[in-house]
Amino acid sequence: MKTCLELVRAVLLAGLLSIPWAADAQVRQYRPLPDDAWRTLEAASGIRWMGASGLQANVQVICDANCPYCARLDRTLREKYPSLAVRWVPTAYFQRDSEAVAASLLSSEDPVAALIANYRDYDFDARHGGHVPASNGLRLGASHGALEQAWKEWGGFTPMIVVRTRDGRILQALGSNESFVAPVLEMAAPSARRYEAWGGTP
Repeated sequence: MKTCLELVRAVLLAGLLSIPWAADAQVRQYRPLPDDAWRTLEAASGIRWMGASGLQANVQVICDANCPYCARLDRTLREKYPSLAVRWVPTAYFQRDSEAVAASLLSSEDPVAALIANYRDYDFDARHGGHVPASNGLRLGASHGALEQAWKEWGGFTPMIVVRTRDGRILQALGSNESFVAPVLEMAAPSARRYEAWGGTP
């Protein structure tokens, strides 16, 4: 009897996976975003997270400065993709002072160094980034209003990895562990010097 039940289950599962949407759901690691998603991200203030200065980032990550998963992603990217140009774009929801921390990072004398230190010194017990805002009254600029609305429509989670492909498509990773990160980063267009990306001259 047990063998018959197992056979029936196997047949049903095979039939389910033969349906295109069901098979896709099993392996789906990223999804397309609207064509204007990239412009929405670029309109918001951000910080070059990784990569040499002057490189155009085709990877952007929406993060909360206090998000533990963002801190883990920071370590993954630095260890496995140290030369990849990535742009960090803040959102604020994880802690009461998340907006103040983000605004303080953006306005730091050296935003890149401040961002590196924030995740390097992340306190996983307190669930808080290592950066101390200059003032808890600091706020993000108006450009983040449109981003926040779009971010919620795109799923409202952090870290949210968004890439631009060689053919101009905008893709969003559906998770932040390695099984999601690697496939979507492989789809990203290679980083180029800004004048190369614009088709201009040095």
